Amino acid sequence: MEYRPSKRFVLTVLPLAALGGSLGFGLLPELKEFEVRPIPGAITFKSAKPATGRDATISSQRSVPFRLPLEWIEENYESLMSWEYNPWKRPAIGFGDHYFKLQSSKNPLDQAKCRELQRLAEASYQRLLLRFPELAVTLRNVPNERNGFLKWLDFSDKFKVPSDYTSVVFPKDLDDYLNHQGSWNQEAAKTWLAGQKPLLDEIRTIGLMPERSVNGIPVESWGFTTARLARSCEQALIVEARLAAEMGDVAAALETTRAARGFADLFSKVESPSLLSATVHILLQSDLEHRVLHEILPALPAGEMDPAAWEAVLKPTVYSPAEFARLMKGEWSVGSRQFLLPMLLDAADPKCPPDAAELLDAYSLLFLEIARVHETADLKDLPTLAMPPALDTSHLSRTSRQAVESLSIGFMAWRKGWDRSQSSAAFTQAAFAIMKNQPIPKDPVYGQDYRWDPATRQLSMPAGKAFDDLGIKPITVPKP
Repeated sequence: MEYRPSKRFVLTVLPLAALGGSLGFGLLPELKEFEVRPIPGAITFKSAKPATGRDATISSQRSVPFRLPLEWIEENYESLMSWEYNPWKRPAIGFGDHYFKLQSSKNPLDQAKCRELQRLAEASYQRLLLRFPELAVTLRNVPNERNGFLKWLDFSDKFKVPSDYTSVVFPKDLDDYLNHQGSWNQEAAKTWLAGQKPLLDEIRTIGLMPERSVNGIPVESWGFTTARLARSCEQALIVEARLAAEMGDVAAALETTRAARGFADLFSKVESPSLLSATVHILLQSDLEHRVLHEILPALPAGEMDPAAWEAVLKPTVYSPAEFARLMKGEWSVGSRQFLLPMLLDAADPKCPPDAAELLDAYSLLFLEIARVHETADLKDLPTLAMPPALDTSHLSRTSRQAVESLSIGFMAWRKGWDRSQSSAAFTQAAFAIMKNQPIPKDPVYGQDYRWDPATRQLSMPAGKAFDDLGIKPITVPKP
C-alpha cells in the first residue's frame, strides 16, 4: 500500500516551499560569489593571520546579509527533514558525525580512513603552529622507560573494554569508606592490601616517576582521560597510606602519599594538558589534601608528625593565572588535533563547513586571547579577571559558528573551578603554617585573614559572600 502524506504535513510544507522558492529566486543575482566552492577536506588560508587584541575581528570576503536567508532555508530544511510528522523523516546529521562514526567502527577500512585523517590532522597542526606560534608548547624528550605518563597509558590499557572492570575494585567496606558512606575498617584494609600487592606496587611506581611527557604519543590515545580509573588508583594509595600511618610506619605513609601526589600530577604536568585532564588533577589533589589533613595525619602515632615533611610530599600549590593560560594552550592543542582538524579534513563529511580556514582562525584566536589576558595577571586580579569579549564570528558559516560556540562552552565556569582550587590550596598551606608554628598567611586572592580558633583548632575561610560561594569547609588542624 502506497503511503500518502498527511494533510498536516502538506499544509506545513507548501508554505515553506513557496517561501523558500521566493527567497531562492530573489537571491540568485547575488549568488555568484558562492559559485566557487572550496574543495571538501582542504584547508587553505587565503589571507594573513588575523590581528589579535580585544577588538580583533577576522576579515572575510563573504557578505553576511546575502548568506543569512540561505542559512534560514538550510536550517528549516534540516528541521523539516527531521520533523516527527515527516513521512520521509531522516535523522539529523551534524558536522563531525562522519568522523566519529569512523572512529567507533570495527570495519578495517573505516579504521584505516580514521588513521589517515589523524595523520593528516597532525601534519596540518604543525602548519597551524606556524600561523599561531604563540600557542605552541615546548615538548620534553623523556625516554620511554622514565616516562610516567606513558607508563600510565600502558597501565590504563589493562582496564579498557572488553575487560570485566574499568577501575580498581574495592570490597564494600572500603568502597563505602572511600565514597564517604561508611567508616574506616582497618581489618578490611589489611586483607585487601595483602591480596593486591602487585597492583599497588605498579600504581605506586607510576606515581613516583618524576618525568612525564606526551612527546611522540598520538593524541587520540591520551586526549580523553577517564577520571574513574585515575581516582580509584589514588584511592588505593590513600588506603595504603592511612594503614601505614596507623601501623606507625611513617616512612611508608610519606612515600605512598608522595606517590598519590605524583599520580595526580600525571594529568596536569605534561606539556599540553587538556581541561579535562586538568580537572582530573584538581579532583585528585583536592581529595588527597582532605584525606591527609583529616584522616592520615591524625592516624600517626603521637609525636611522630613532621609537618614540614608532610607538606613537602603533599605539595599544596597556589598557581598564578599564567598557569590557566598554559592549560588553555593545552586545550587548544588537544582540541584542534583530536577533534577539529580531523573533522575539517574529512572530505566525506556532508556537513563539513566551507570556511575551514576561517573556522581555525576563529578557534585559535579565541584561545590566544584568553591566554594573553591571563599570562600577565596576578592572583589578586582573579575576582575581576573576566574572559576576553567574544570575537566577531558573524562572517563564519552557520556550521562554523556553531562549532566555535560548542568548542568554547563552559570556559568561564571552568575558570571558576580553577579559581576555587587555588583558594583551596592556599587554605591547606595555611593549615600547615599553623602546624609548623608559623604566622598564618592571608588569603592570597582577597588579602583577608583566615579565621582561627586555637581552642578547637578549627581553621575557617575568611567571612564574606565571596568565600561562602567557594564552599570550602573548615579544617580541624592536626596537632603535631
